[in-house]
Amino acid sequence: MNQTTEEPVGRVVGLFRYPVKSMGGEESKVLHLTETGVIGDRAYALQDAETGHTVSAKRPNKWPGVLGWNAAFKGDPEAGRPLPPVEIRLPTGAVLSSADPSTLEVEASRALGTRVTLQRADSDRATYEYHWPDMDGLVYQGRTYRDEITAHKTPPGTFFDSTMLHILTTASLEEMRRLAAPSRFERERFRPNILVEPLPGKNGSAGNHGSAGNHGSAGNHGSAGNHGSAGNHGSAGNHGSAGNHGSAGNHGFVENAWVGGELTVGPTARVRVPGPCLRCVMVNLSQGSIAADPHILKSIFNHNNGNLGVKGEIAAAGPVSLGDLVHFRAAS
Repeated sequence: MNQTTEEPVGRVVGLFRYPVKSMGGEESKVLHLTETGVIGDRAYALQDAETGHTVSAKRPNKWPGVLGWNAAFKGDPEAGRPLPPVEIRLPTGAVLSSADPSTLEVEASRALGTRVTLQRADSDRATYEYHWPDMDGLVYQGRTYRDEITAHKTPPGTFFDSTMLHILTTASLEEMRRLAAPSRFERERFRPNILVEPLPGKNGSAGNHGSAGNHGSAGNHGSAGNHGSAGNHGSAGNHGSAGNHGSAGNHGFVENAWVGGELTVGPTARVRVPGPCLRCVMVNLSQGSIAADPHILKSIFNHNNGNLGVKGEIAAAGPVSLGDLVHFRAAS
């Protein structure tokens, strides 16, 4: 990267961690980025005891309602220390804890109607299933998908669908609200780790509204489940928050222009941006107070080739805090 091309492009207005895959989440004041992602992010998943696939909201007909579950660490995860227990709160109000995995698995299996186990991310490659909805124009890598179920592997040692970080701007949310009203394009639907509000004048342009070459991969669908420390985080999965800031004076799919470059976030963390984030059926589903909307995914395909936000790979570790500046460097 050419250091001379660095310029400030935005400020962090929301931070989110997802300890259990495909569950509601929590907002944090600080995230710690490592070479394997945010500490504690997608650290757990439920696994179908019969098929071995992880429980994923990308298969909504099989796992209905799982996005309405919320998971939170009992304390802040720290580098070099064991993760604190995770608590999972069901819509009934019942609370299950990883400190008692046997009870958690029994009660989760009863609630889901299928026997499941709680798994930690390890060296094996987990698998998950994805339902391609019956929707016109759903083309990926030259193939049209209509109402199909496909299976995918996660990167080794993780429950990520693809890359380890997801970044979204308030400008992209505002652009979709403008283009596809009255649908609700709220941050909760898209589950970013880092939400950025662009600085005044750092707008997208016509060339930044996505192109056929900007599709992500099937494994890049927005991942679910997001909780951090119950002590100082809001329940981001279920209500509006800093994640729903408008981006006054900024418009367009700003982060499309970051693809291929590198972001510096906060004092030391650096994030490569390998590609945009192709959205999936999850964005149509009900999440907390946000009702299901079958038009969300179709609208994103209509206006930005199915992409919203960008993927991130950690180039240098470090903490990221609310209010931190974000700088961009184009590829040299």
